[in-house]
Amino acid sequence: MDGLRAVARTSAFAFKHKNSDVREIGRALNVGLVLEGSVRKSGENLRVNVQCVSTIDGYQLWSRSYDHHIHDAFVVQDEIAREIVNTVSVNSPARRPAPTSGAASFEAYDWYLRGRYHLNRQTSESLHRAIDCFGQALVRRPGYATAASGQAVAWLLLGLFGMHAPREALPKARETAARALAASEREGESLSVAACARAMYDWDWRGAETLFQKSLTVQPGNDFSMHMYTMFVLLPLARIDEALRILDEARRVDPLSMFVSASRAAVLLMARRNVEAEAEYRRALELDPDFWRAMLGLGRCLEQQGHYDEAIVCFENAGRASEGVASAVGSLGRAYALTGRTRDAVRLFDELEDRSQNRFVSAYCRVLILLGLRDERVFEWLERACDERAGWLMYLATDPRFDGLRGDVRFRSFLRRLNLPVIAYPDRKSAKPA
Repeated sequence: MDGLRAVARTSAFAFKHKNSDVREIGRALNVGLVLEGSVRKSGENLRVNVQCVSTIDGYQLWSRSYDHHIHDAFVVQDEIAREIVNTVSVNSPARRPAPTSGAASFEAYDWYLRGRYHLNRQTSESLHRAIDCFGQALVRRPGYATAASGQAVAWLLLGLFGMHAPREALPKARETAARALAASEREGESLSVAACARAMYDWDWRGAETLFQKSLTVQPGNDFSMHMYTMFVLLPLARIDEALRILDEARRVDPLSMFVSASRAAVLLMARRNVEAEAEYRRALELDPDFWRAMLGLGRCLEQQGHYDEAIVCFENAGRASEGVASAVGSLGRAYALTGRTRDAVRLFDELEDRSQNRFVSAYCRVLILLGLRDERVFEWLERACDERAGWLMYLATDPRFDGLRGDVRFRSFLRRLNLPVIAYPDRKSAKPA
């Protein structure tokens, strides 16, 4: 329906089970109408109660109950969509929703929703569980494009966060994204995964940008694609203003998204706008106090401002919440070194070395610790991180923690190898090796 702006699910569901006043919801989400309801199941029967309420005065515009067999859930969705569009449309013609796949897809859809739940938690265990759930959906419905796309995103995040070897995870992300695109050429999320792999694995920023633009053409306003475009192309290339503009657009679609806040904060942090970045990270943590990416980012903001003890607490919390993600462990070790806790930093480095004998441990962890220790071996471990395609290397051109290395010809050679810009920043006393 032309002119209709629907807020993203993540922002809408921030009010689930809270019994908030509908006018408060309207102000928070900047919407004029709220659709709410309930679903009850008895045996194989469903009862769905739905109402549409004005956020201006709280008056109910429309309501209805639906009674159907459980396998008719998609039919109910179509009916609700048509009636709501007819209710709110005045001057714009309502377009008939695309037909759904009916009873045969209900169980696959249930597994898909479970996968999405685990995907959003973004820990190693939850991402692997998401892959299994999406796999169950694909068993029940081969060619289920959105389930294949969900698998691709999970493999991408496992590689990006160093929870799985990127040289294994990224090819799997590409493969499952290709499967999704074979089933549906308009699967924008899969185009974005392919773009991310092009950036992180091949360091082909131009090719990645082309794929992101195609993704946003087939699915305009897709918040995932906007996020990834900023984090995998614009931020690595230091195109800060463009990144902030796109994230502001994403916020209009999803105003209460902790992911938008964390991504926007990361851009501000790389732009050396620490106070603004800190406010964004705190906003993300208000939405979800267990969001490890925001904990980690807040720690980096505090560290940049010289609040080392508080930063260490954030890094420790992020490590626990993320189940030991590489950047959290490395950040903690670096903070130990910067505060004179050299033994703790070296101990952590050695523990990572022992742990790597049994499972994958990203070289990027060691890079950060050696950076804090001002140890010349940082270049050796940067080489290893490049060989493994560590995701965080995308930000070498903008990350303030590397400012003290920017005058070193060896560091500039890494930037050229990754096709990243060479940018001069004020020297920072915390980074240059002895």
